[in-house]
Amino acid sequence: MAKITYSGGLTEQITVSVDQNKLAQYAISPAMLRQSLQTRGTILPSGTLEGEHFDRPIHLEAFLNNVTDVAQHIVKSEENGNVIRLSDIAHVKREYEDPDSYIETGGTKAMIITLEMAKGNNIVQFGEEITEHLDRIKENLPSDIEVKTIADQPVVVDH
Repeated sequence: MAKITYSGGLTEQITVSVDQNKLAQYAISPAMLRQSLQTRGTILPSGTLEGEHFDRPIHLEAFLNNVTDVAQHIVKSEENGNVIRLSDIAHVKREYEDPDSYIETGGTKAMIITLEMAKGNNIVQFGEEITEHLDRIKENLPSDIEVKTIADQPVVVDH
């Protein structure tokens, strides 16, 4: 295999939806929340913490790489020893990013995966090996996921 490319896939993300009332209840400002996340080196400059509603999600780096890590992040420590975690002031969940565009085939959203053979190999043998691998993969896919071959160069060469 020389190259694999894909397009149309969905990007998974962890979304943090902050409750403005809880921020006020715990006396946490949006700036304090931002600083808490920046201290961990986890926040990228995307989204906004200002205004009544957030207009975009806050994107976090790999230091907090699962929902539990993000939810358990300590935003504030009080003098009496109580800690305020992100889960105390926000709903944290894993979801797919809304794509700006997507690919369709036959009216259904799709993902295209392109496999390119390395030079000097047998294209027909390459095609047979790919078909064998795809057959094994198909056995483990959920019933609502369908694999279709759009173009099959080994079949064209073999005939």
